[in-house]
Amino acid sequence: MRDIIQAPWLRILRPKYRPNVAVIVTNEEGDILLAERLDLPGVIQTVQGGIDAGEDVIDAGVRETAEELGIDESVIEPIEYLLDSWSYDWPNPWKWPLLISGYKGQEQQFVLVRIPKQTTFRLGKHFREFKKVWWERPENVLNQVNEIKKEGIEKAMRGFNLI
Repeated sequence: MRDIIQAPWLRILRPKYRPNVAVIVTNEEGDILLAERLDLPGVIQTVQGGIDAGEDVIDAGVRETAEELGIDESVIEPIEYLLDSWSYDWPNPWKWPLLISGYKGQEQQFVLVRIPKQTTFRLGKHFREFKKVWWERPENVLNQVNEIKKEGIEKAMRGFNLI
């Protein structure tokens, strides 16, 4: 789905949804990593971020995981990704990205990666996005994640046979 942006000197086709990768980070015990956002206290999610032009979804997932958790890419084992995507509109309190990007929300693709449970996270190494991160059992994930992201995370967890 694309919007047509018109100006007297310019006509651009722009996707309505920002290309995004949502990463389900698991460990050898089957736990899932959850994160509380620093800029939106109480908003719980998984690792996620934009997919750069020309970047495939797995590479984007590994890069975002390394950046957001402050870990080396060498400890990240990509497992699989889902062919289906999920789109959502940013809710009113989150509309600020619209002003910057022109998008109305995000279209997420999902990647499953594994890292060792004992990995040390350096959350401020790249850019501090999370207040804290922790491991959670799969059956406890959906009752903690933010409502706007819950449907997509559930879709990913079911697609990866984690629940």
